[in-house]
Amino acid sequence: MLSGGPQGGVLSIHWNPFFGKFVAFSSRPIDARIAIRVADHPEGPWSDAGIDIDTLHSGPGWFWTHTGLGHPEFARDGGRTEYVTYGRNMDWLSDEPRLIEVRFGRK
Repeated sequence: MLSGGPQGGVLSIHWNPFFGKFVAFSSRPIDARIAIRVADHPEGPWSDAGIDIDTLHSGPGWFWTHTGLGHPEFARDGGRTEYVTYGRNMDWLSDEPRLIEVRFGRK
């Protein structure tokens, strides 16, 4: 399992040519961050916490996010630019879908 564990068991894993590794995206439980981990194989072992997308200041509403997923079908620049969707809780009864662009820098 990924460090921090995916919320509700929802995560996405795909090959990223920019890293030359598999990447996994998942929401962190009861948190405003989406975890990004890398591995040489789709079953892991996965890297420790290192890259997190902080969604806390992405708009009004509660700070919890859920169902953070990567979308390799929209990746650009050989995987350097990825797109991530997630749900953002707005109150106890509603949430909204969000889309963000993530551009990775050189190691």
